[in-house]
Amino acid sequence: MEAVLLLIVAAAVLSSVPGRKYYLVSEPKDWTAAQSFCREKFSDLASIQSAADVEALNKLLDWNELGELGEHSTPWIGLYDDVNSWRWSISDSDFYQQGEEKFRNWAFGEPNNNYGRENCAEMYGDGRWNDEFCNQTQSSICLDVKGTNVTFVHVNISMTWMAARRYCRGRHTDLASVRNLTENWQLQVLVPTGQGVWIGLSRESWKWSDGTGSAFRFWMSGEPSKTRQNCAAANMTDSGRWQNFLCTEKKPSVCSADPSLKQVKLKVMRRSSVDLNDPDLLEDLLAKMKQKLREQGVSGDVRLSWRKQKDGKIFLKREEKTRRKKKDEL
Repeated sequence: MEAVLLLIVAAAVLSSVPGRKYYLVSEPKDWTAAQSFCREKFSDLASIQSAADVEALNKLLDWNELGELGEHSTPWIGLYDDVNSWRWSISDSDFYQQGEEKFRNWAFGEPNNNYGRENCAEMYGDGRWNDEFCNQTQSSICLDVKGTNVTFVHVNISMTWMAARRYCRGRHTDLASVRNLTENWQLQVLVPTGQGVWIGLSRESWKWSDGTGSAFRFWMSGEPSKTRQNCAAANMTDSGRWQNFLCTEKKPSVCSADPSLKQVKLKVMRRSSVDLNDPDLLEDLLAKMKQKLREQGVSGDVRLSWRKQKDGKIFLKREEKTRRKKKDEL
């Protein structure tokens, strides 16, 4: 099986990457198609990591050309919200049996990422889960692990999700992780009537397409907003500030060519039925490859990310790759 790995190696995290160039693509595309085009022709959709990048973007782009597409045109950039990237707070792999870390018990219609900012999970009195603003304050359930013995404790102190995690890690093992329906029921009986409680599930919101880990944000006031609008665009009428939109909307886009971005193809010999496109496995592979680079003397800021195929897959079987190549040649 074969996959493409994006490798970014730099001496340090810079305020603006030297040599990076931005390019405007006027043809309207949905976000996924824009990403594929930018990766094929340049490096990726534009990554904006600092105020210096914002200034460079505004100077380099021909906003007059963009304006011909409509006064309120907003080109796609490489920022997107992966609504499926939920992870448990406790990261000890020995804690889980196969597949248990994937157990979910969401309420109907959840998680819905209301206003684009619901990144932490709570449990209702009926045992169902909901995604909620992490800065909301409420009680929580902690987890105690002693060998194979696992117990849960309700903490009747109103805290944000982050504060609850710090509390649980300081006095117990961690915020509660729920591996199966039996444990879900054990937590459910601890939930006060008519209330929600924090559990240890959260996600990292708004990531860059090229895998850079910059926390820089340049949202318009009130953004990100609205439900299920998981892709970001720069508003040309407001100094390039960002808004979130449905990823299926067709817009112009901004690509970037980054000299520090390197592409490496990996071939993997699979000897079991393991799913190589499993998100948890892919994340673990990146961590191991990053450690290997460190051991080989690569220093500074190293960022790794997978490049997805048009169908969303990372790895392709050799016979599938051959079929696609023949199809492209027809």
